[in-house]
This record gives sequence, structure tokens and C-alpha cells, in this order.
Amino acid sequence: MTYARQVVVAHLEQGLAGRERCVRAFCRALVDNGVDTTVLLAGDADLWRAEDADGIKFAHIKAVSELPAAVPDGADAFVFGRIPLDVLETLSARVTVVGVVDYLPQPEEVATRSRYHLLVGTSDRIVEELVQLGLPTHQESLGVVVTSPTTGQSTATRNGSKVAALTSRPRDRRFGTTIGMVVEPGVDYGYPDLVELVAPILVRLPTVKIEIFGSLARKQEARVVAALAPMCDRVSFKPEQPHLGLLHSTVHFLLAGMPSEESFPYYVVEAQMIGVPVLAIDDAPFFDVVLEGRTGLLFADPRSDDGAGFREALEMAVARTRLIDPLMWEAHLARFRQPAFSLAVGDVLDIVSSEFSLRRTTGRRIERSDTGTVMRLVARGG
Repeated sequence: MTYARQVVVAHLEQGLAGRERCVRAFCRALVDNGVDTTVLLAGDADLWRAEDADGIKFAHIKAVSELPAAVPDGADAFVFGRIPLDVLETLSARVTVVGVVDYLPQPEEVATRSRYHLLVGTSDRIVEELVQLGLPTHQESLGVVVTSPTTGQSTATRNGSKVAALTSRPRDRRFGTTIGMVVEPGVDYGYPDLVELVAPILVRLPTVKIEIFGSLARKQEARVVAALAPMCDRVSFKPEQPHLGLLHSTVHFLLAGMPSEESFPYYVVEAQMIGVPVLAIDDAPFFDVVLEGRTGLLFADPRSDDGAGFREALEMAVARTRLIDPLMWEAHLARFRQPAFSLAVGDVLDIVSSEFSLRRTTGRRIERSDTGTVMRLVARGG
């Protein structure tokens, strides 16, 4: 179906790295689907490199209250993040407004979220929560786009996908198992809590080494250092090397942090894309992005079993009793690439174009089913 209408993407909450990635991928998907796309930013924000912005127009507003006036008649608005109810009501009275939700919604948001014509979640868990809250929700999640970290090396083809071809000394499994952790500025992924829970198990396995990439805040680093003190000679901190691509040459497994309901674990998928398997707690969001026994090993939350599941997974990783190679599972990794995301966005555009075209011409509104899924059009006020 051809989508002939202009789309305005409103991204007015700056500084959220995961969301900025999602907004860029979403706009790229709109362009891939042949949509006339304008990104509306707050202030002087500029999140796009030149190569990312091809085919995308930009506009700026000084305050969120200016949003309704900035969306032209005949356009459709896709909104990332939260906007005030009065602004949303003014906007939705004139144009179709679709909310792209990249975090678990809270009950207090229901009144505002119910004013969107359609909500689209970026994960299955988010979609489930939106439906349970009775909100007008597209039943299929969009997913996200994850870019494979570069290692600064040349590329070679393996199992049909491009992976880094190492020119440095490859990981040598004969001298133990190295577990990596990756932190970003201001984001510790819950590692201090996790390390304190599993440190007694790590300490008892003398062939296990730990490498921590990136910088933890002082207090959080002190907690990690204290927990791992009995094996301090096997722990390396690399604050000057936060680049995930370095994992490829030094780390046998990435240990994911604690489950988070607020963000997508980009770093977990990035590790798999460069061939590093993952050890992760068997909970959302990790069970959505790690194939158990194929691209990584999942274990029970250590708070629920005193670390027994982690011990079993770690011993399996050390013993190499199973071949775990993420690069052998291209279909899994393809879920997190732009082509798949663009197709998912295209499906949403088809729904907006077909389901909402009657509303535009007849003044009808969308009614949702008991599950929150858009089902049919009914007369406004009916």
C-alpha cells in the first residue's frame, strides 16, 4: 500500500541514547517506505549524522506546547516519549497521532495514552502491558535496530553474514574463560547488584577472569571491587576502552546486567552480532533477545535460587559442553537489523493508512476491543 501522506516524527525528550537510536531507525524506516518525513526536535538538538539524514527533513520548536501548530494539516504525527495531555488533545483533534512506546507504561499514564489514536510498542513486553491497560495498541511489536559494533578490522563473510576478521591475537580458550561486562556513562546496567550476588561463585572458579569495559561511578565501582576482592588478580578494569567491538578479541562471554524494564539491552544484541555469546538472567528483556543454548545461556535470577542457575550456566560456559556461536543464527540476528524494522514500520503505516482514512473523511473515531486492539470505526460520540 502506498503511503501518500506526510509524517511528522516528534522527538522532544533529549538525552536518552536508546530512544535516539530508535528514532533514527524509525525515520530511516519511513524513508525506506517512501514516506515524506520530517523530524520535529526541541531546541537546537541535532542527533543525525549526514549519512543518517538522507531524505529526512528537520524542524525545531522551543517548547512542547508548540507541537500542535508545528504539525501541518494533512500530516500524521508519530510521537516518541511523553507529552502533556492538553497538547495531545489539541493535536489529536486535528491529525492522526500514533505513539511509539519504548518503555513499560505506568498506570498513571493511561489517561494520556488513551488519547492517542494508536500505540505501537517496541517490544512484546511493552505491547502486552499496553493491551492489559486497555489502550489502543498494534498487536505486533516494532522491535529495534541494533548496529553491529565495529572492531576497526576488515570484514569477512561467515555463514552469510559479515563479522570482524581479527588481525590481533584471537581469544585463546586454553588459558581460562574471560567474562566481560560493559558499562556506559551514567548507565551501570545493574552490574554492582549482580556482581555482589554472584561473586562467591566467580571466586570459586580459578580459570574465570573478569574484564569490565567502561567506567562505573565511584560508589558503584567500589562495590564491585569489594565483591571481587578475593579474585582481584583475575579482574581487569578498562575504563579507557568502552567500545563493545573490543569484546570480540578478548572475551569469551558477555555477562548481561540485571533485567531492566526501562530500556532495551542494545549491548546484549551487539555482543551477539560480533560473535560473543551472552550469559543473562532468564527474564525480560533478555529472553526476548537471547536464544537459549544457541546465542547464549540463560539462568534463573540469583535472588530466587541463591545463584544455583548462574553456577550451572557458568560451569557450562567454562567446560564448553555446548557449542554456542551467535553467528550461526543469522535469522535471529536479522530481527534486529534495519530491513526487518522497516518492514514492521511498513505494517504500521498500512494500518494507519487504511484504518484511519475513513476517520479523516467522515469524522469518525477509532474504537478498540476489550484487549486494546484497534478493531473497527464507530461514529464519534457513539
